[in-house]
Amino acid sequence: MSGPTEARISQIPNEAPDDSMSETDKLQLSLSAYLTNFTQASLAMTVAYGVVSANKDQLKDHLNEPISGIVNDPKVFLRTLDDDERTKAMEVLEQSTKQSVDEIVLTILNMHAVLLCSTFEIILDDFLLELTTLSTKALLAVAADKSKTLKQVLDAGNYESLLTEFRKQEVASFSREEIAKKFGQFGKMGIDQAEVFNWKIYSKEIQHLLAGNDANTLSQIFNKRHSIVHGGKRPFTEEQEVVKIQTFFEKTIMNLCFVTAKKYDLSVDIFSPKYAEAQKPKVPPNA
Repeated sequence: MSGPTEARISQIPNEAPDDSMSETDKLQLSLSAYLTNFTQASLAMTVAYGVVSANKDQLKDHLNEPISGIVNDPKVFLRTLDDDERTKAMEVLEQSTKQSVDEIVLTILNMHAVLLCSTFEIILDDFLLELTTLSTKALLAVAADKSKTLKQVLDAGNYESLLTEFRKQEVASFSREEIAKKFGQFGKMGIDQAEVFNWKIYSKEIQHLLAGNDANTLSQIFNKRHSIVHGGKRPFTEEQEVVKIQTFFEKTIMNLCFVTAKKYDLSVDIFSPKYAEAQKPKVPPNA
């Protein structure tokens, strides 16, 4: 596995944070990168759906333009159609076009949901890799039932390469698990699901939108994803359904970082003064 998370991890010092560290000095979970990746992955599908759905009528008109020529083309039919036959043929073909455009819009909407699920899982994999790199306690918790023989320890050559191998194995195993079992792994690390799926820190609007959404909701969403990818189904029919999934995933990622930071005495980058300073607009020296 490689990517932005692994590149950032290569710069993390080996020692764990101690209790005397200030919030600025503590090792940080890169929530900003997770949210940026999630938003970027969703943006293209959001734009595509918006453009197509907003221009459905124009698209239908454009696709219907050749129909008159088809109906009147003697090469298409064995004889010239009378007026009633021509009208009926036009209606059938135009209805087919309408269904095609509606299906395109529905497909984009459901593919958006699939992309959200895939991106969410990738972020969870990156999160586990980052956390087990920042905290050996977290690595020990998730790999508590694993053991190494003396030969394997000696073959590893050094302590850090052994930890790296453990991390790779755990993330590889984690990435193959279904979503419910992934959160079960977080439970083994002492990350409380009830806290992860608690929306009290957000606005009343968000609390109302996500009320009752929890690990079971995740399983339901991923079951629908499975039906789209492997069953050709289109379970999502309204844009707001997918918007709600996006909000649910975003807030779950945020809560996961907040709860984990508290559990393992880490900080979250978006609360760091260094992060705030980095977001300020750069002023040219001669301005």
